[in-house]
Amino acid sequence: MEKNFFFNLKINQINNFLDWKKESQKIIPKLKKLHNKIHHNQALKKKYLGWMDLPFQFNFQEIQKIKKIKKKLKELDILVVIGIGGSFLGTKAGIEFLKKPFNIKKQTEIIFAGYQMSGTYLNNLIQYLKQKNWAINVISKSGNTLETSLSFRILKNEIEYKYGKEQSKQRIFITTSNDEKSSLFNIANYEKYEKFIIPYNIGGRFSILTSVGILPFIFAGLKIEDIFKGAQKAFQDTIHEDIEKNFAYKYAIIRYLLHIKLQKKIELFVDYEPQLFYFSEWLKQLFTESEGKNNKGLFVGSLHNTTDLHSLGQFIQEGSKIMFETVLNVHSIQDDCLIPQNEQNFDNMNYLAGKYFSEINQKIIKSTQIAHVEGNVPNLEINFSCLNEYNFGYLIFFFQKACAISALLLDVNPFNQPGVEIYKKKMFILFNA
Repeated sequence: MEKNFFFNLKINQINNFLDWKKESQKIIPKLKKLHNKIHHNQALKKKYLGWMDLPFQFNFQEIQKIKKIKKKLKELDILVVIGIGGSFLGTKAGIEFLKKPFNIKKQTEIIFAGYQMSGTYLNNLIQYLKQKNWAINVISKSGNTLETSLSFRILKNEIEYKYGKEQSKQRIFITTSNDEKSSLFNIANYEKYEKFIIPYNIGGRFSILTSVGILPFIFAGLKIEDIFKGAQKAFQDTIHEDIEKNFAYKYAIIRYLLHIKLQKKIELFVDYEPQLFYFSEWLKQLFTESEGKNNKGLFVGSLHNTTDLHSLGQFIQEGSKIMFETVLNVHSIQDDCLIPQNEQNFDNMNYLAGKYFSEINQKIIKSTQIAHVEGNVPNLEINFSCLNEYNFGYLIFFFQKACAISALLLDVNPFNQPGVEIYKKKMFILFNA
């Protein structure tokens, strides 16, 4: 286990709103059935549950293959990762979670494209790349995603113009399914690009620990082995059906009870470190896309404090009581700032002199929770030690397992997203495609 690792789920303030012990016992029989379903139902496993095997069964030869590719492209300034949804958010979450906010060491920069339809963004990116040494990783499980395909079409032209068609083949990597219905799969075969296969039984939002995330993480210089060690620990911690030992199941049941018993409609993930911004964004996709079916499910949003305390805090405190909060609390902060003493003290802040920003942040977290609970907003708190690869791997698997059980408690399939296809069909009609 990682030195100084800790992870826990604090629910002591939930008892202000419901009788946790009494209500949770009513759910246990169903939970046991769901536990057996995801661990022992071979048909379900074969179709949807490949992500559960990844911590121990990832193809580590593929990691070595990616490392060799990176070594060949020495002094690479930028890897442009083209993808959207599950082919973007998890990878972006990992990069932001683990990289320092400013690229002081001048490591390979990971820039994302194809996650929106802004021609301005893409045009400015092209201008930025002109004097850079760059490569492309395009990601789409279906291989036919509109935003991804269009951005790749344009950036493919740019990279071929800069390096020539043959040399560009060493700079373009395709991550897609092993399926001839995938345009990317066919392009990779035709152009002889290096390709990495997303297993058919792993959905996009559950794919961070496949080459979807691993290739960009390796190019970014992250410690891949530590990510998997963290995921392995989470696998072991969530294999019990006992909710007092399995925090993922405990969290899933609390969400369910707050939604069903207290009629809460919204869960807000609350972070207090900017490096967690995109992790919260990934959680929004993971839970909302998994649960939001058949007119069921919590709407999941995020608050990025203390910034949002100065904008949305008023509504949380005194607005409609339709939500609860899940606070992501990281306890050990690297490169912290100490508040100096100031002789003039014009700002009247000397009472905080000698304290670190993180100490003050912890007081803000606690005081905000007290205020919001008093304002009838239930609060959960997920505590973990620090922002490193081990914790990232742990959190990824923990939340994926919790999400699967949360959706199954609502009797919905966590692993599909039929509603996403509806707007696409309408769009094709408008384009007469």
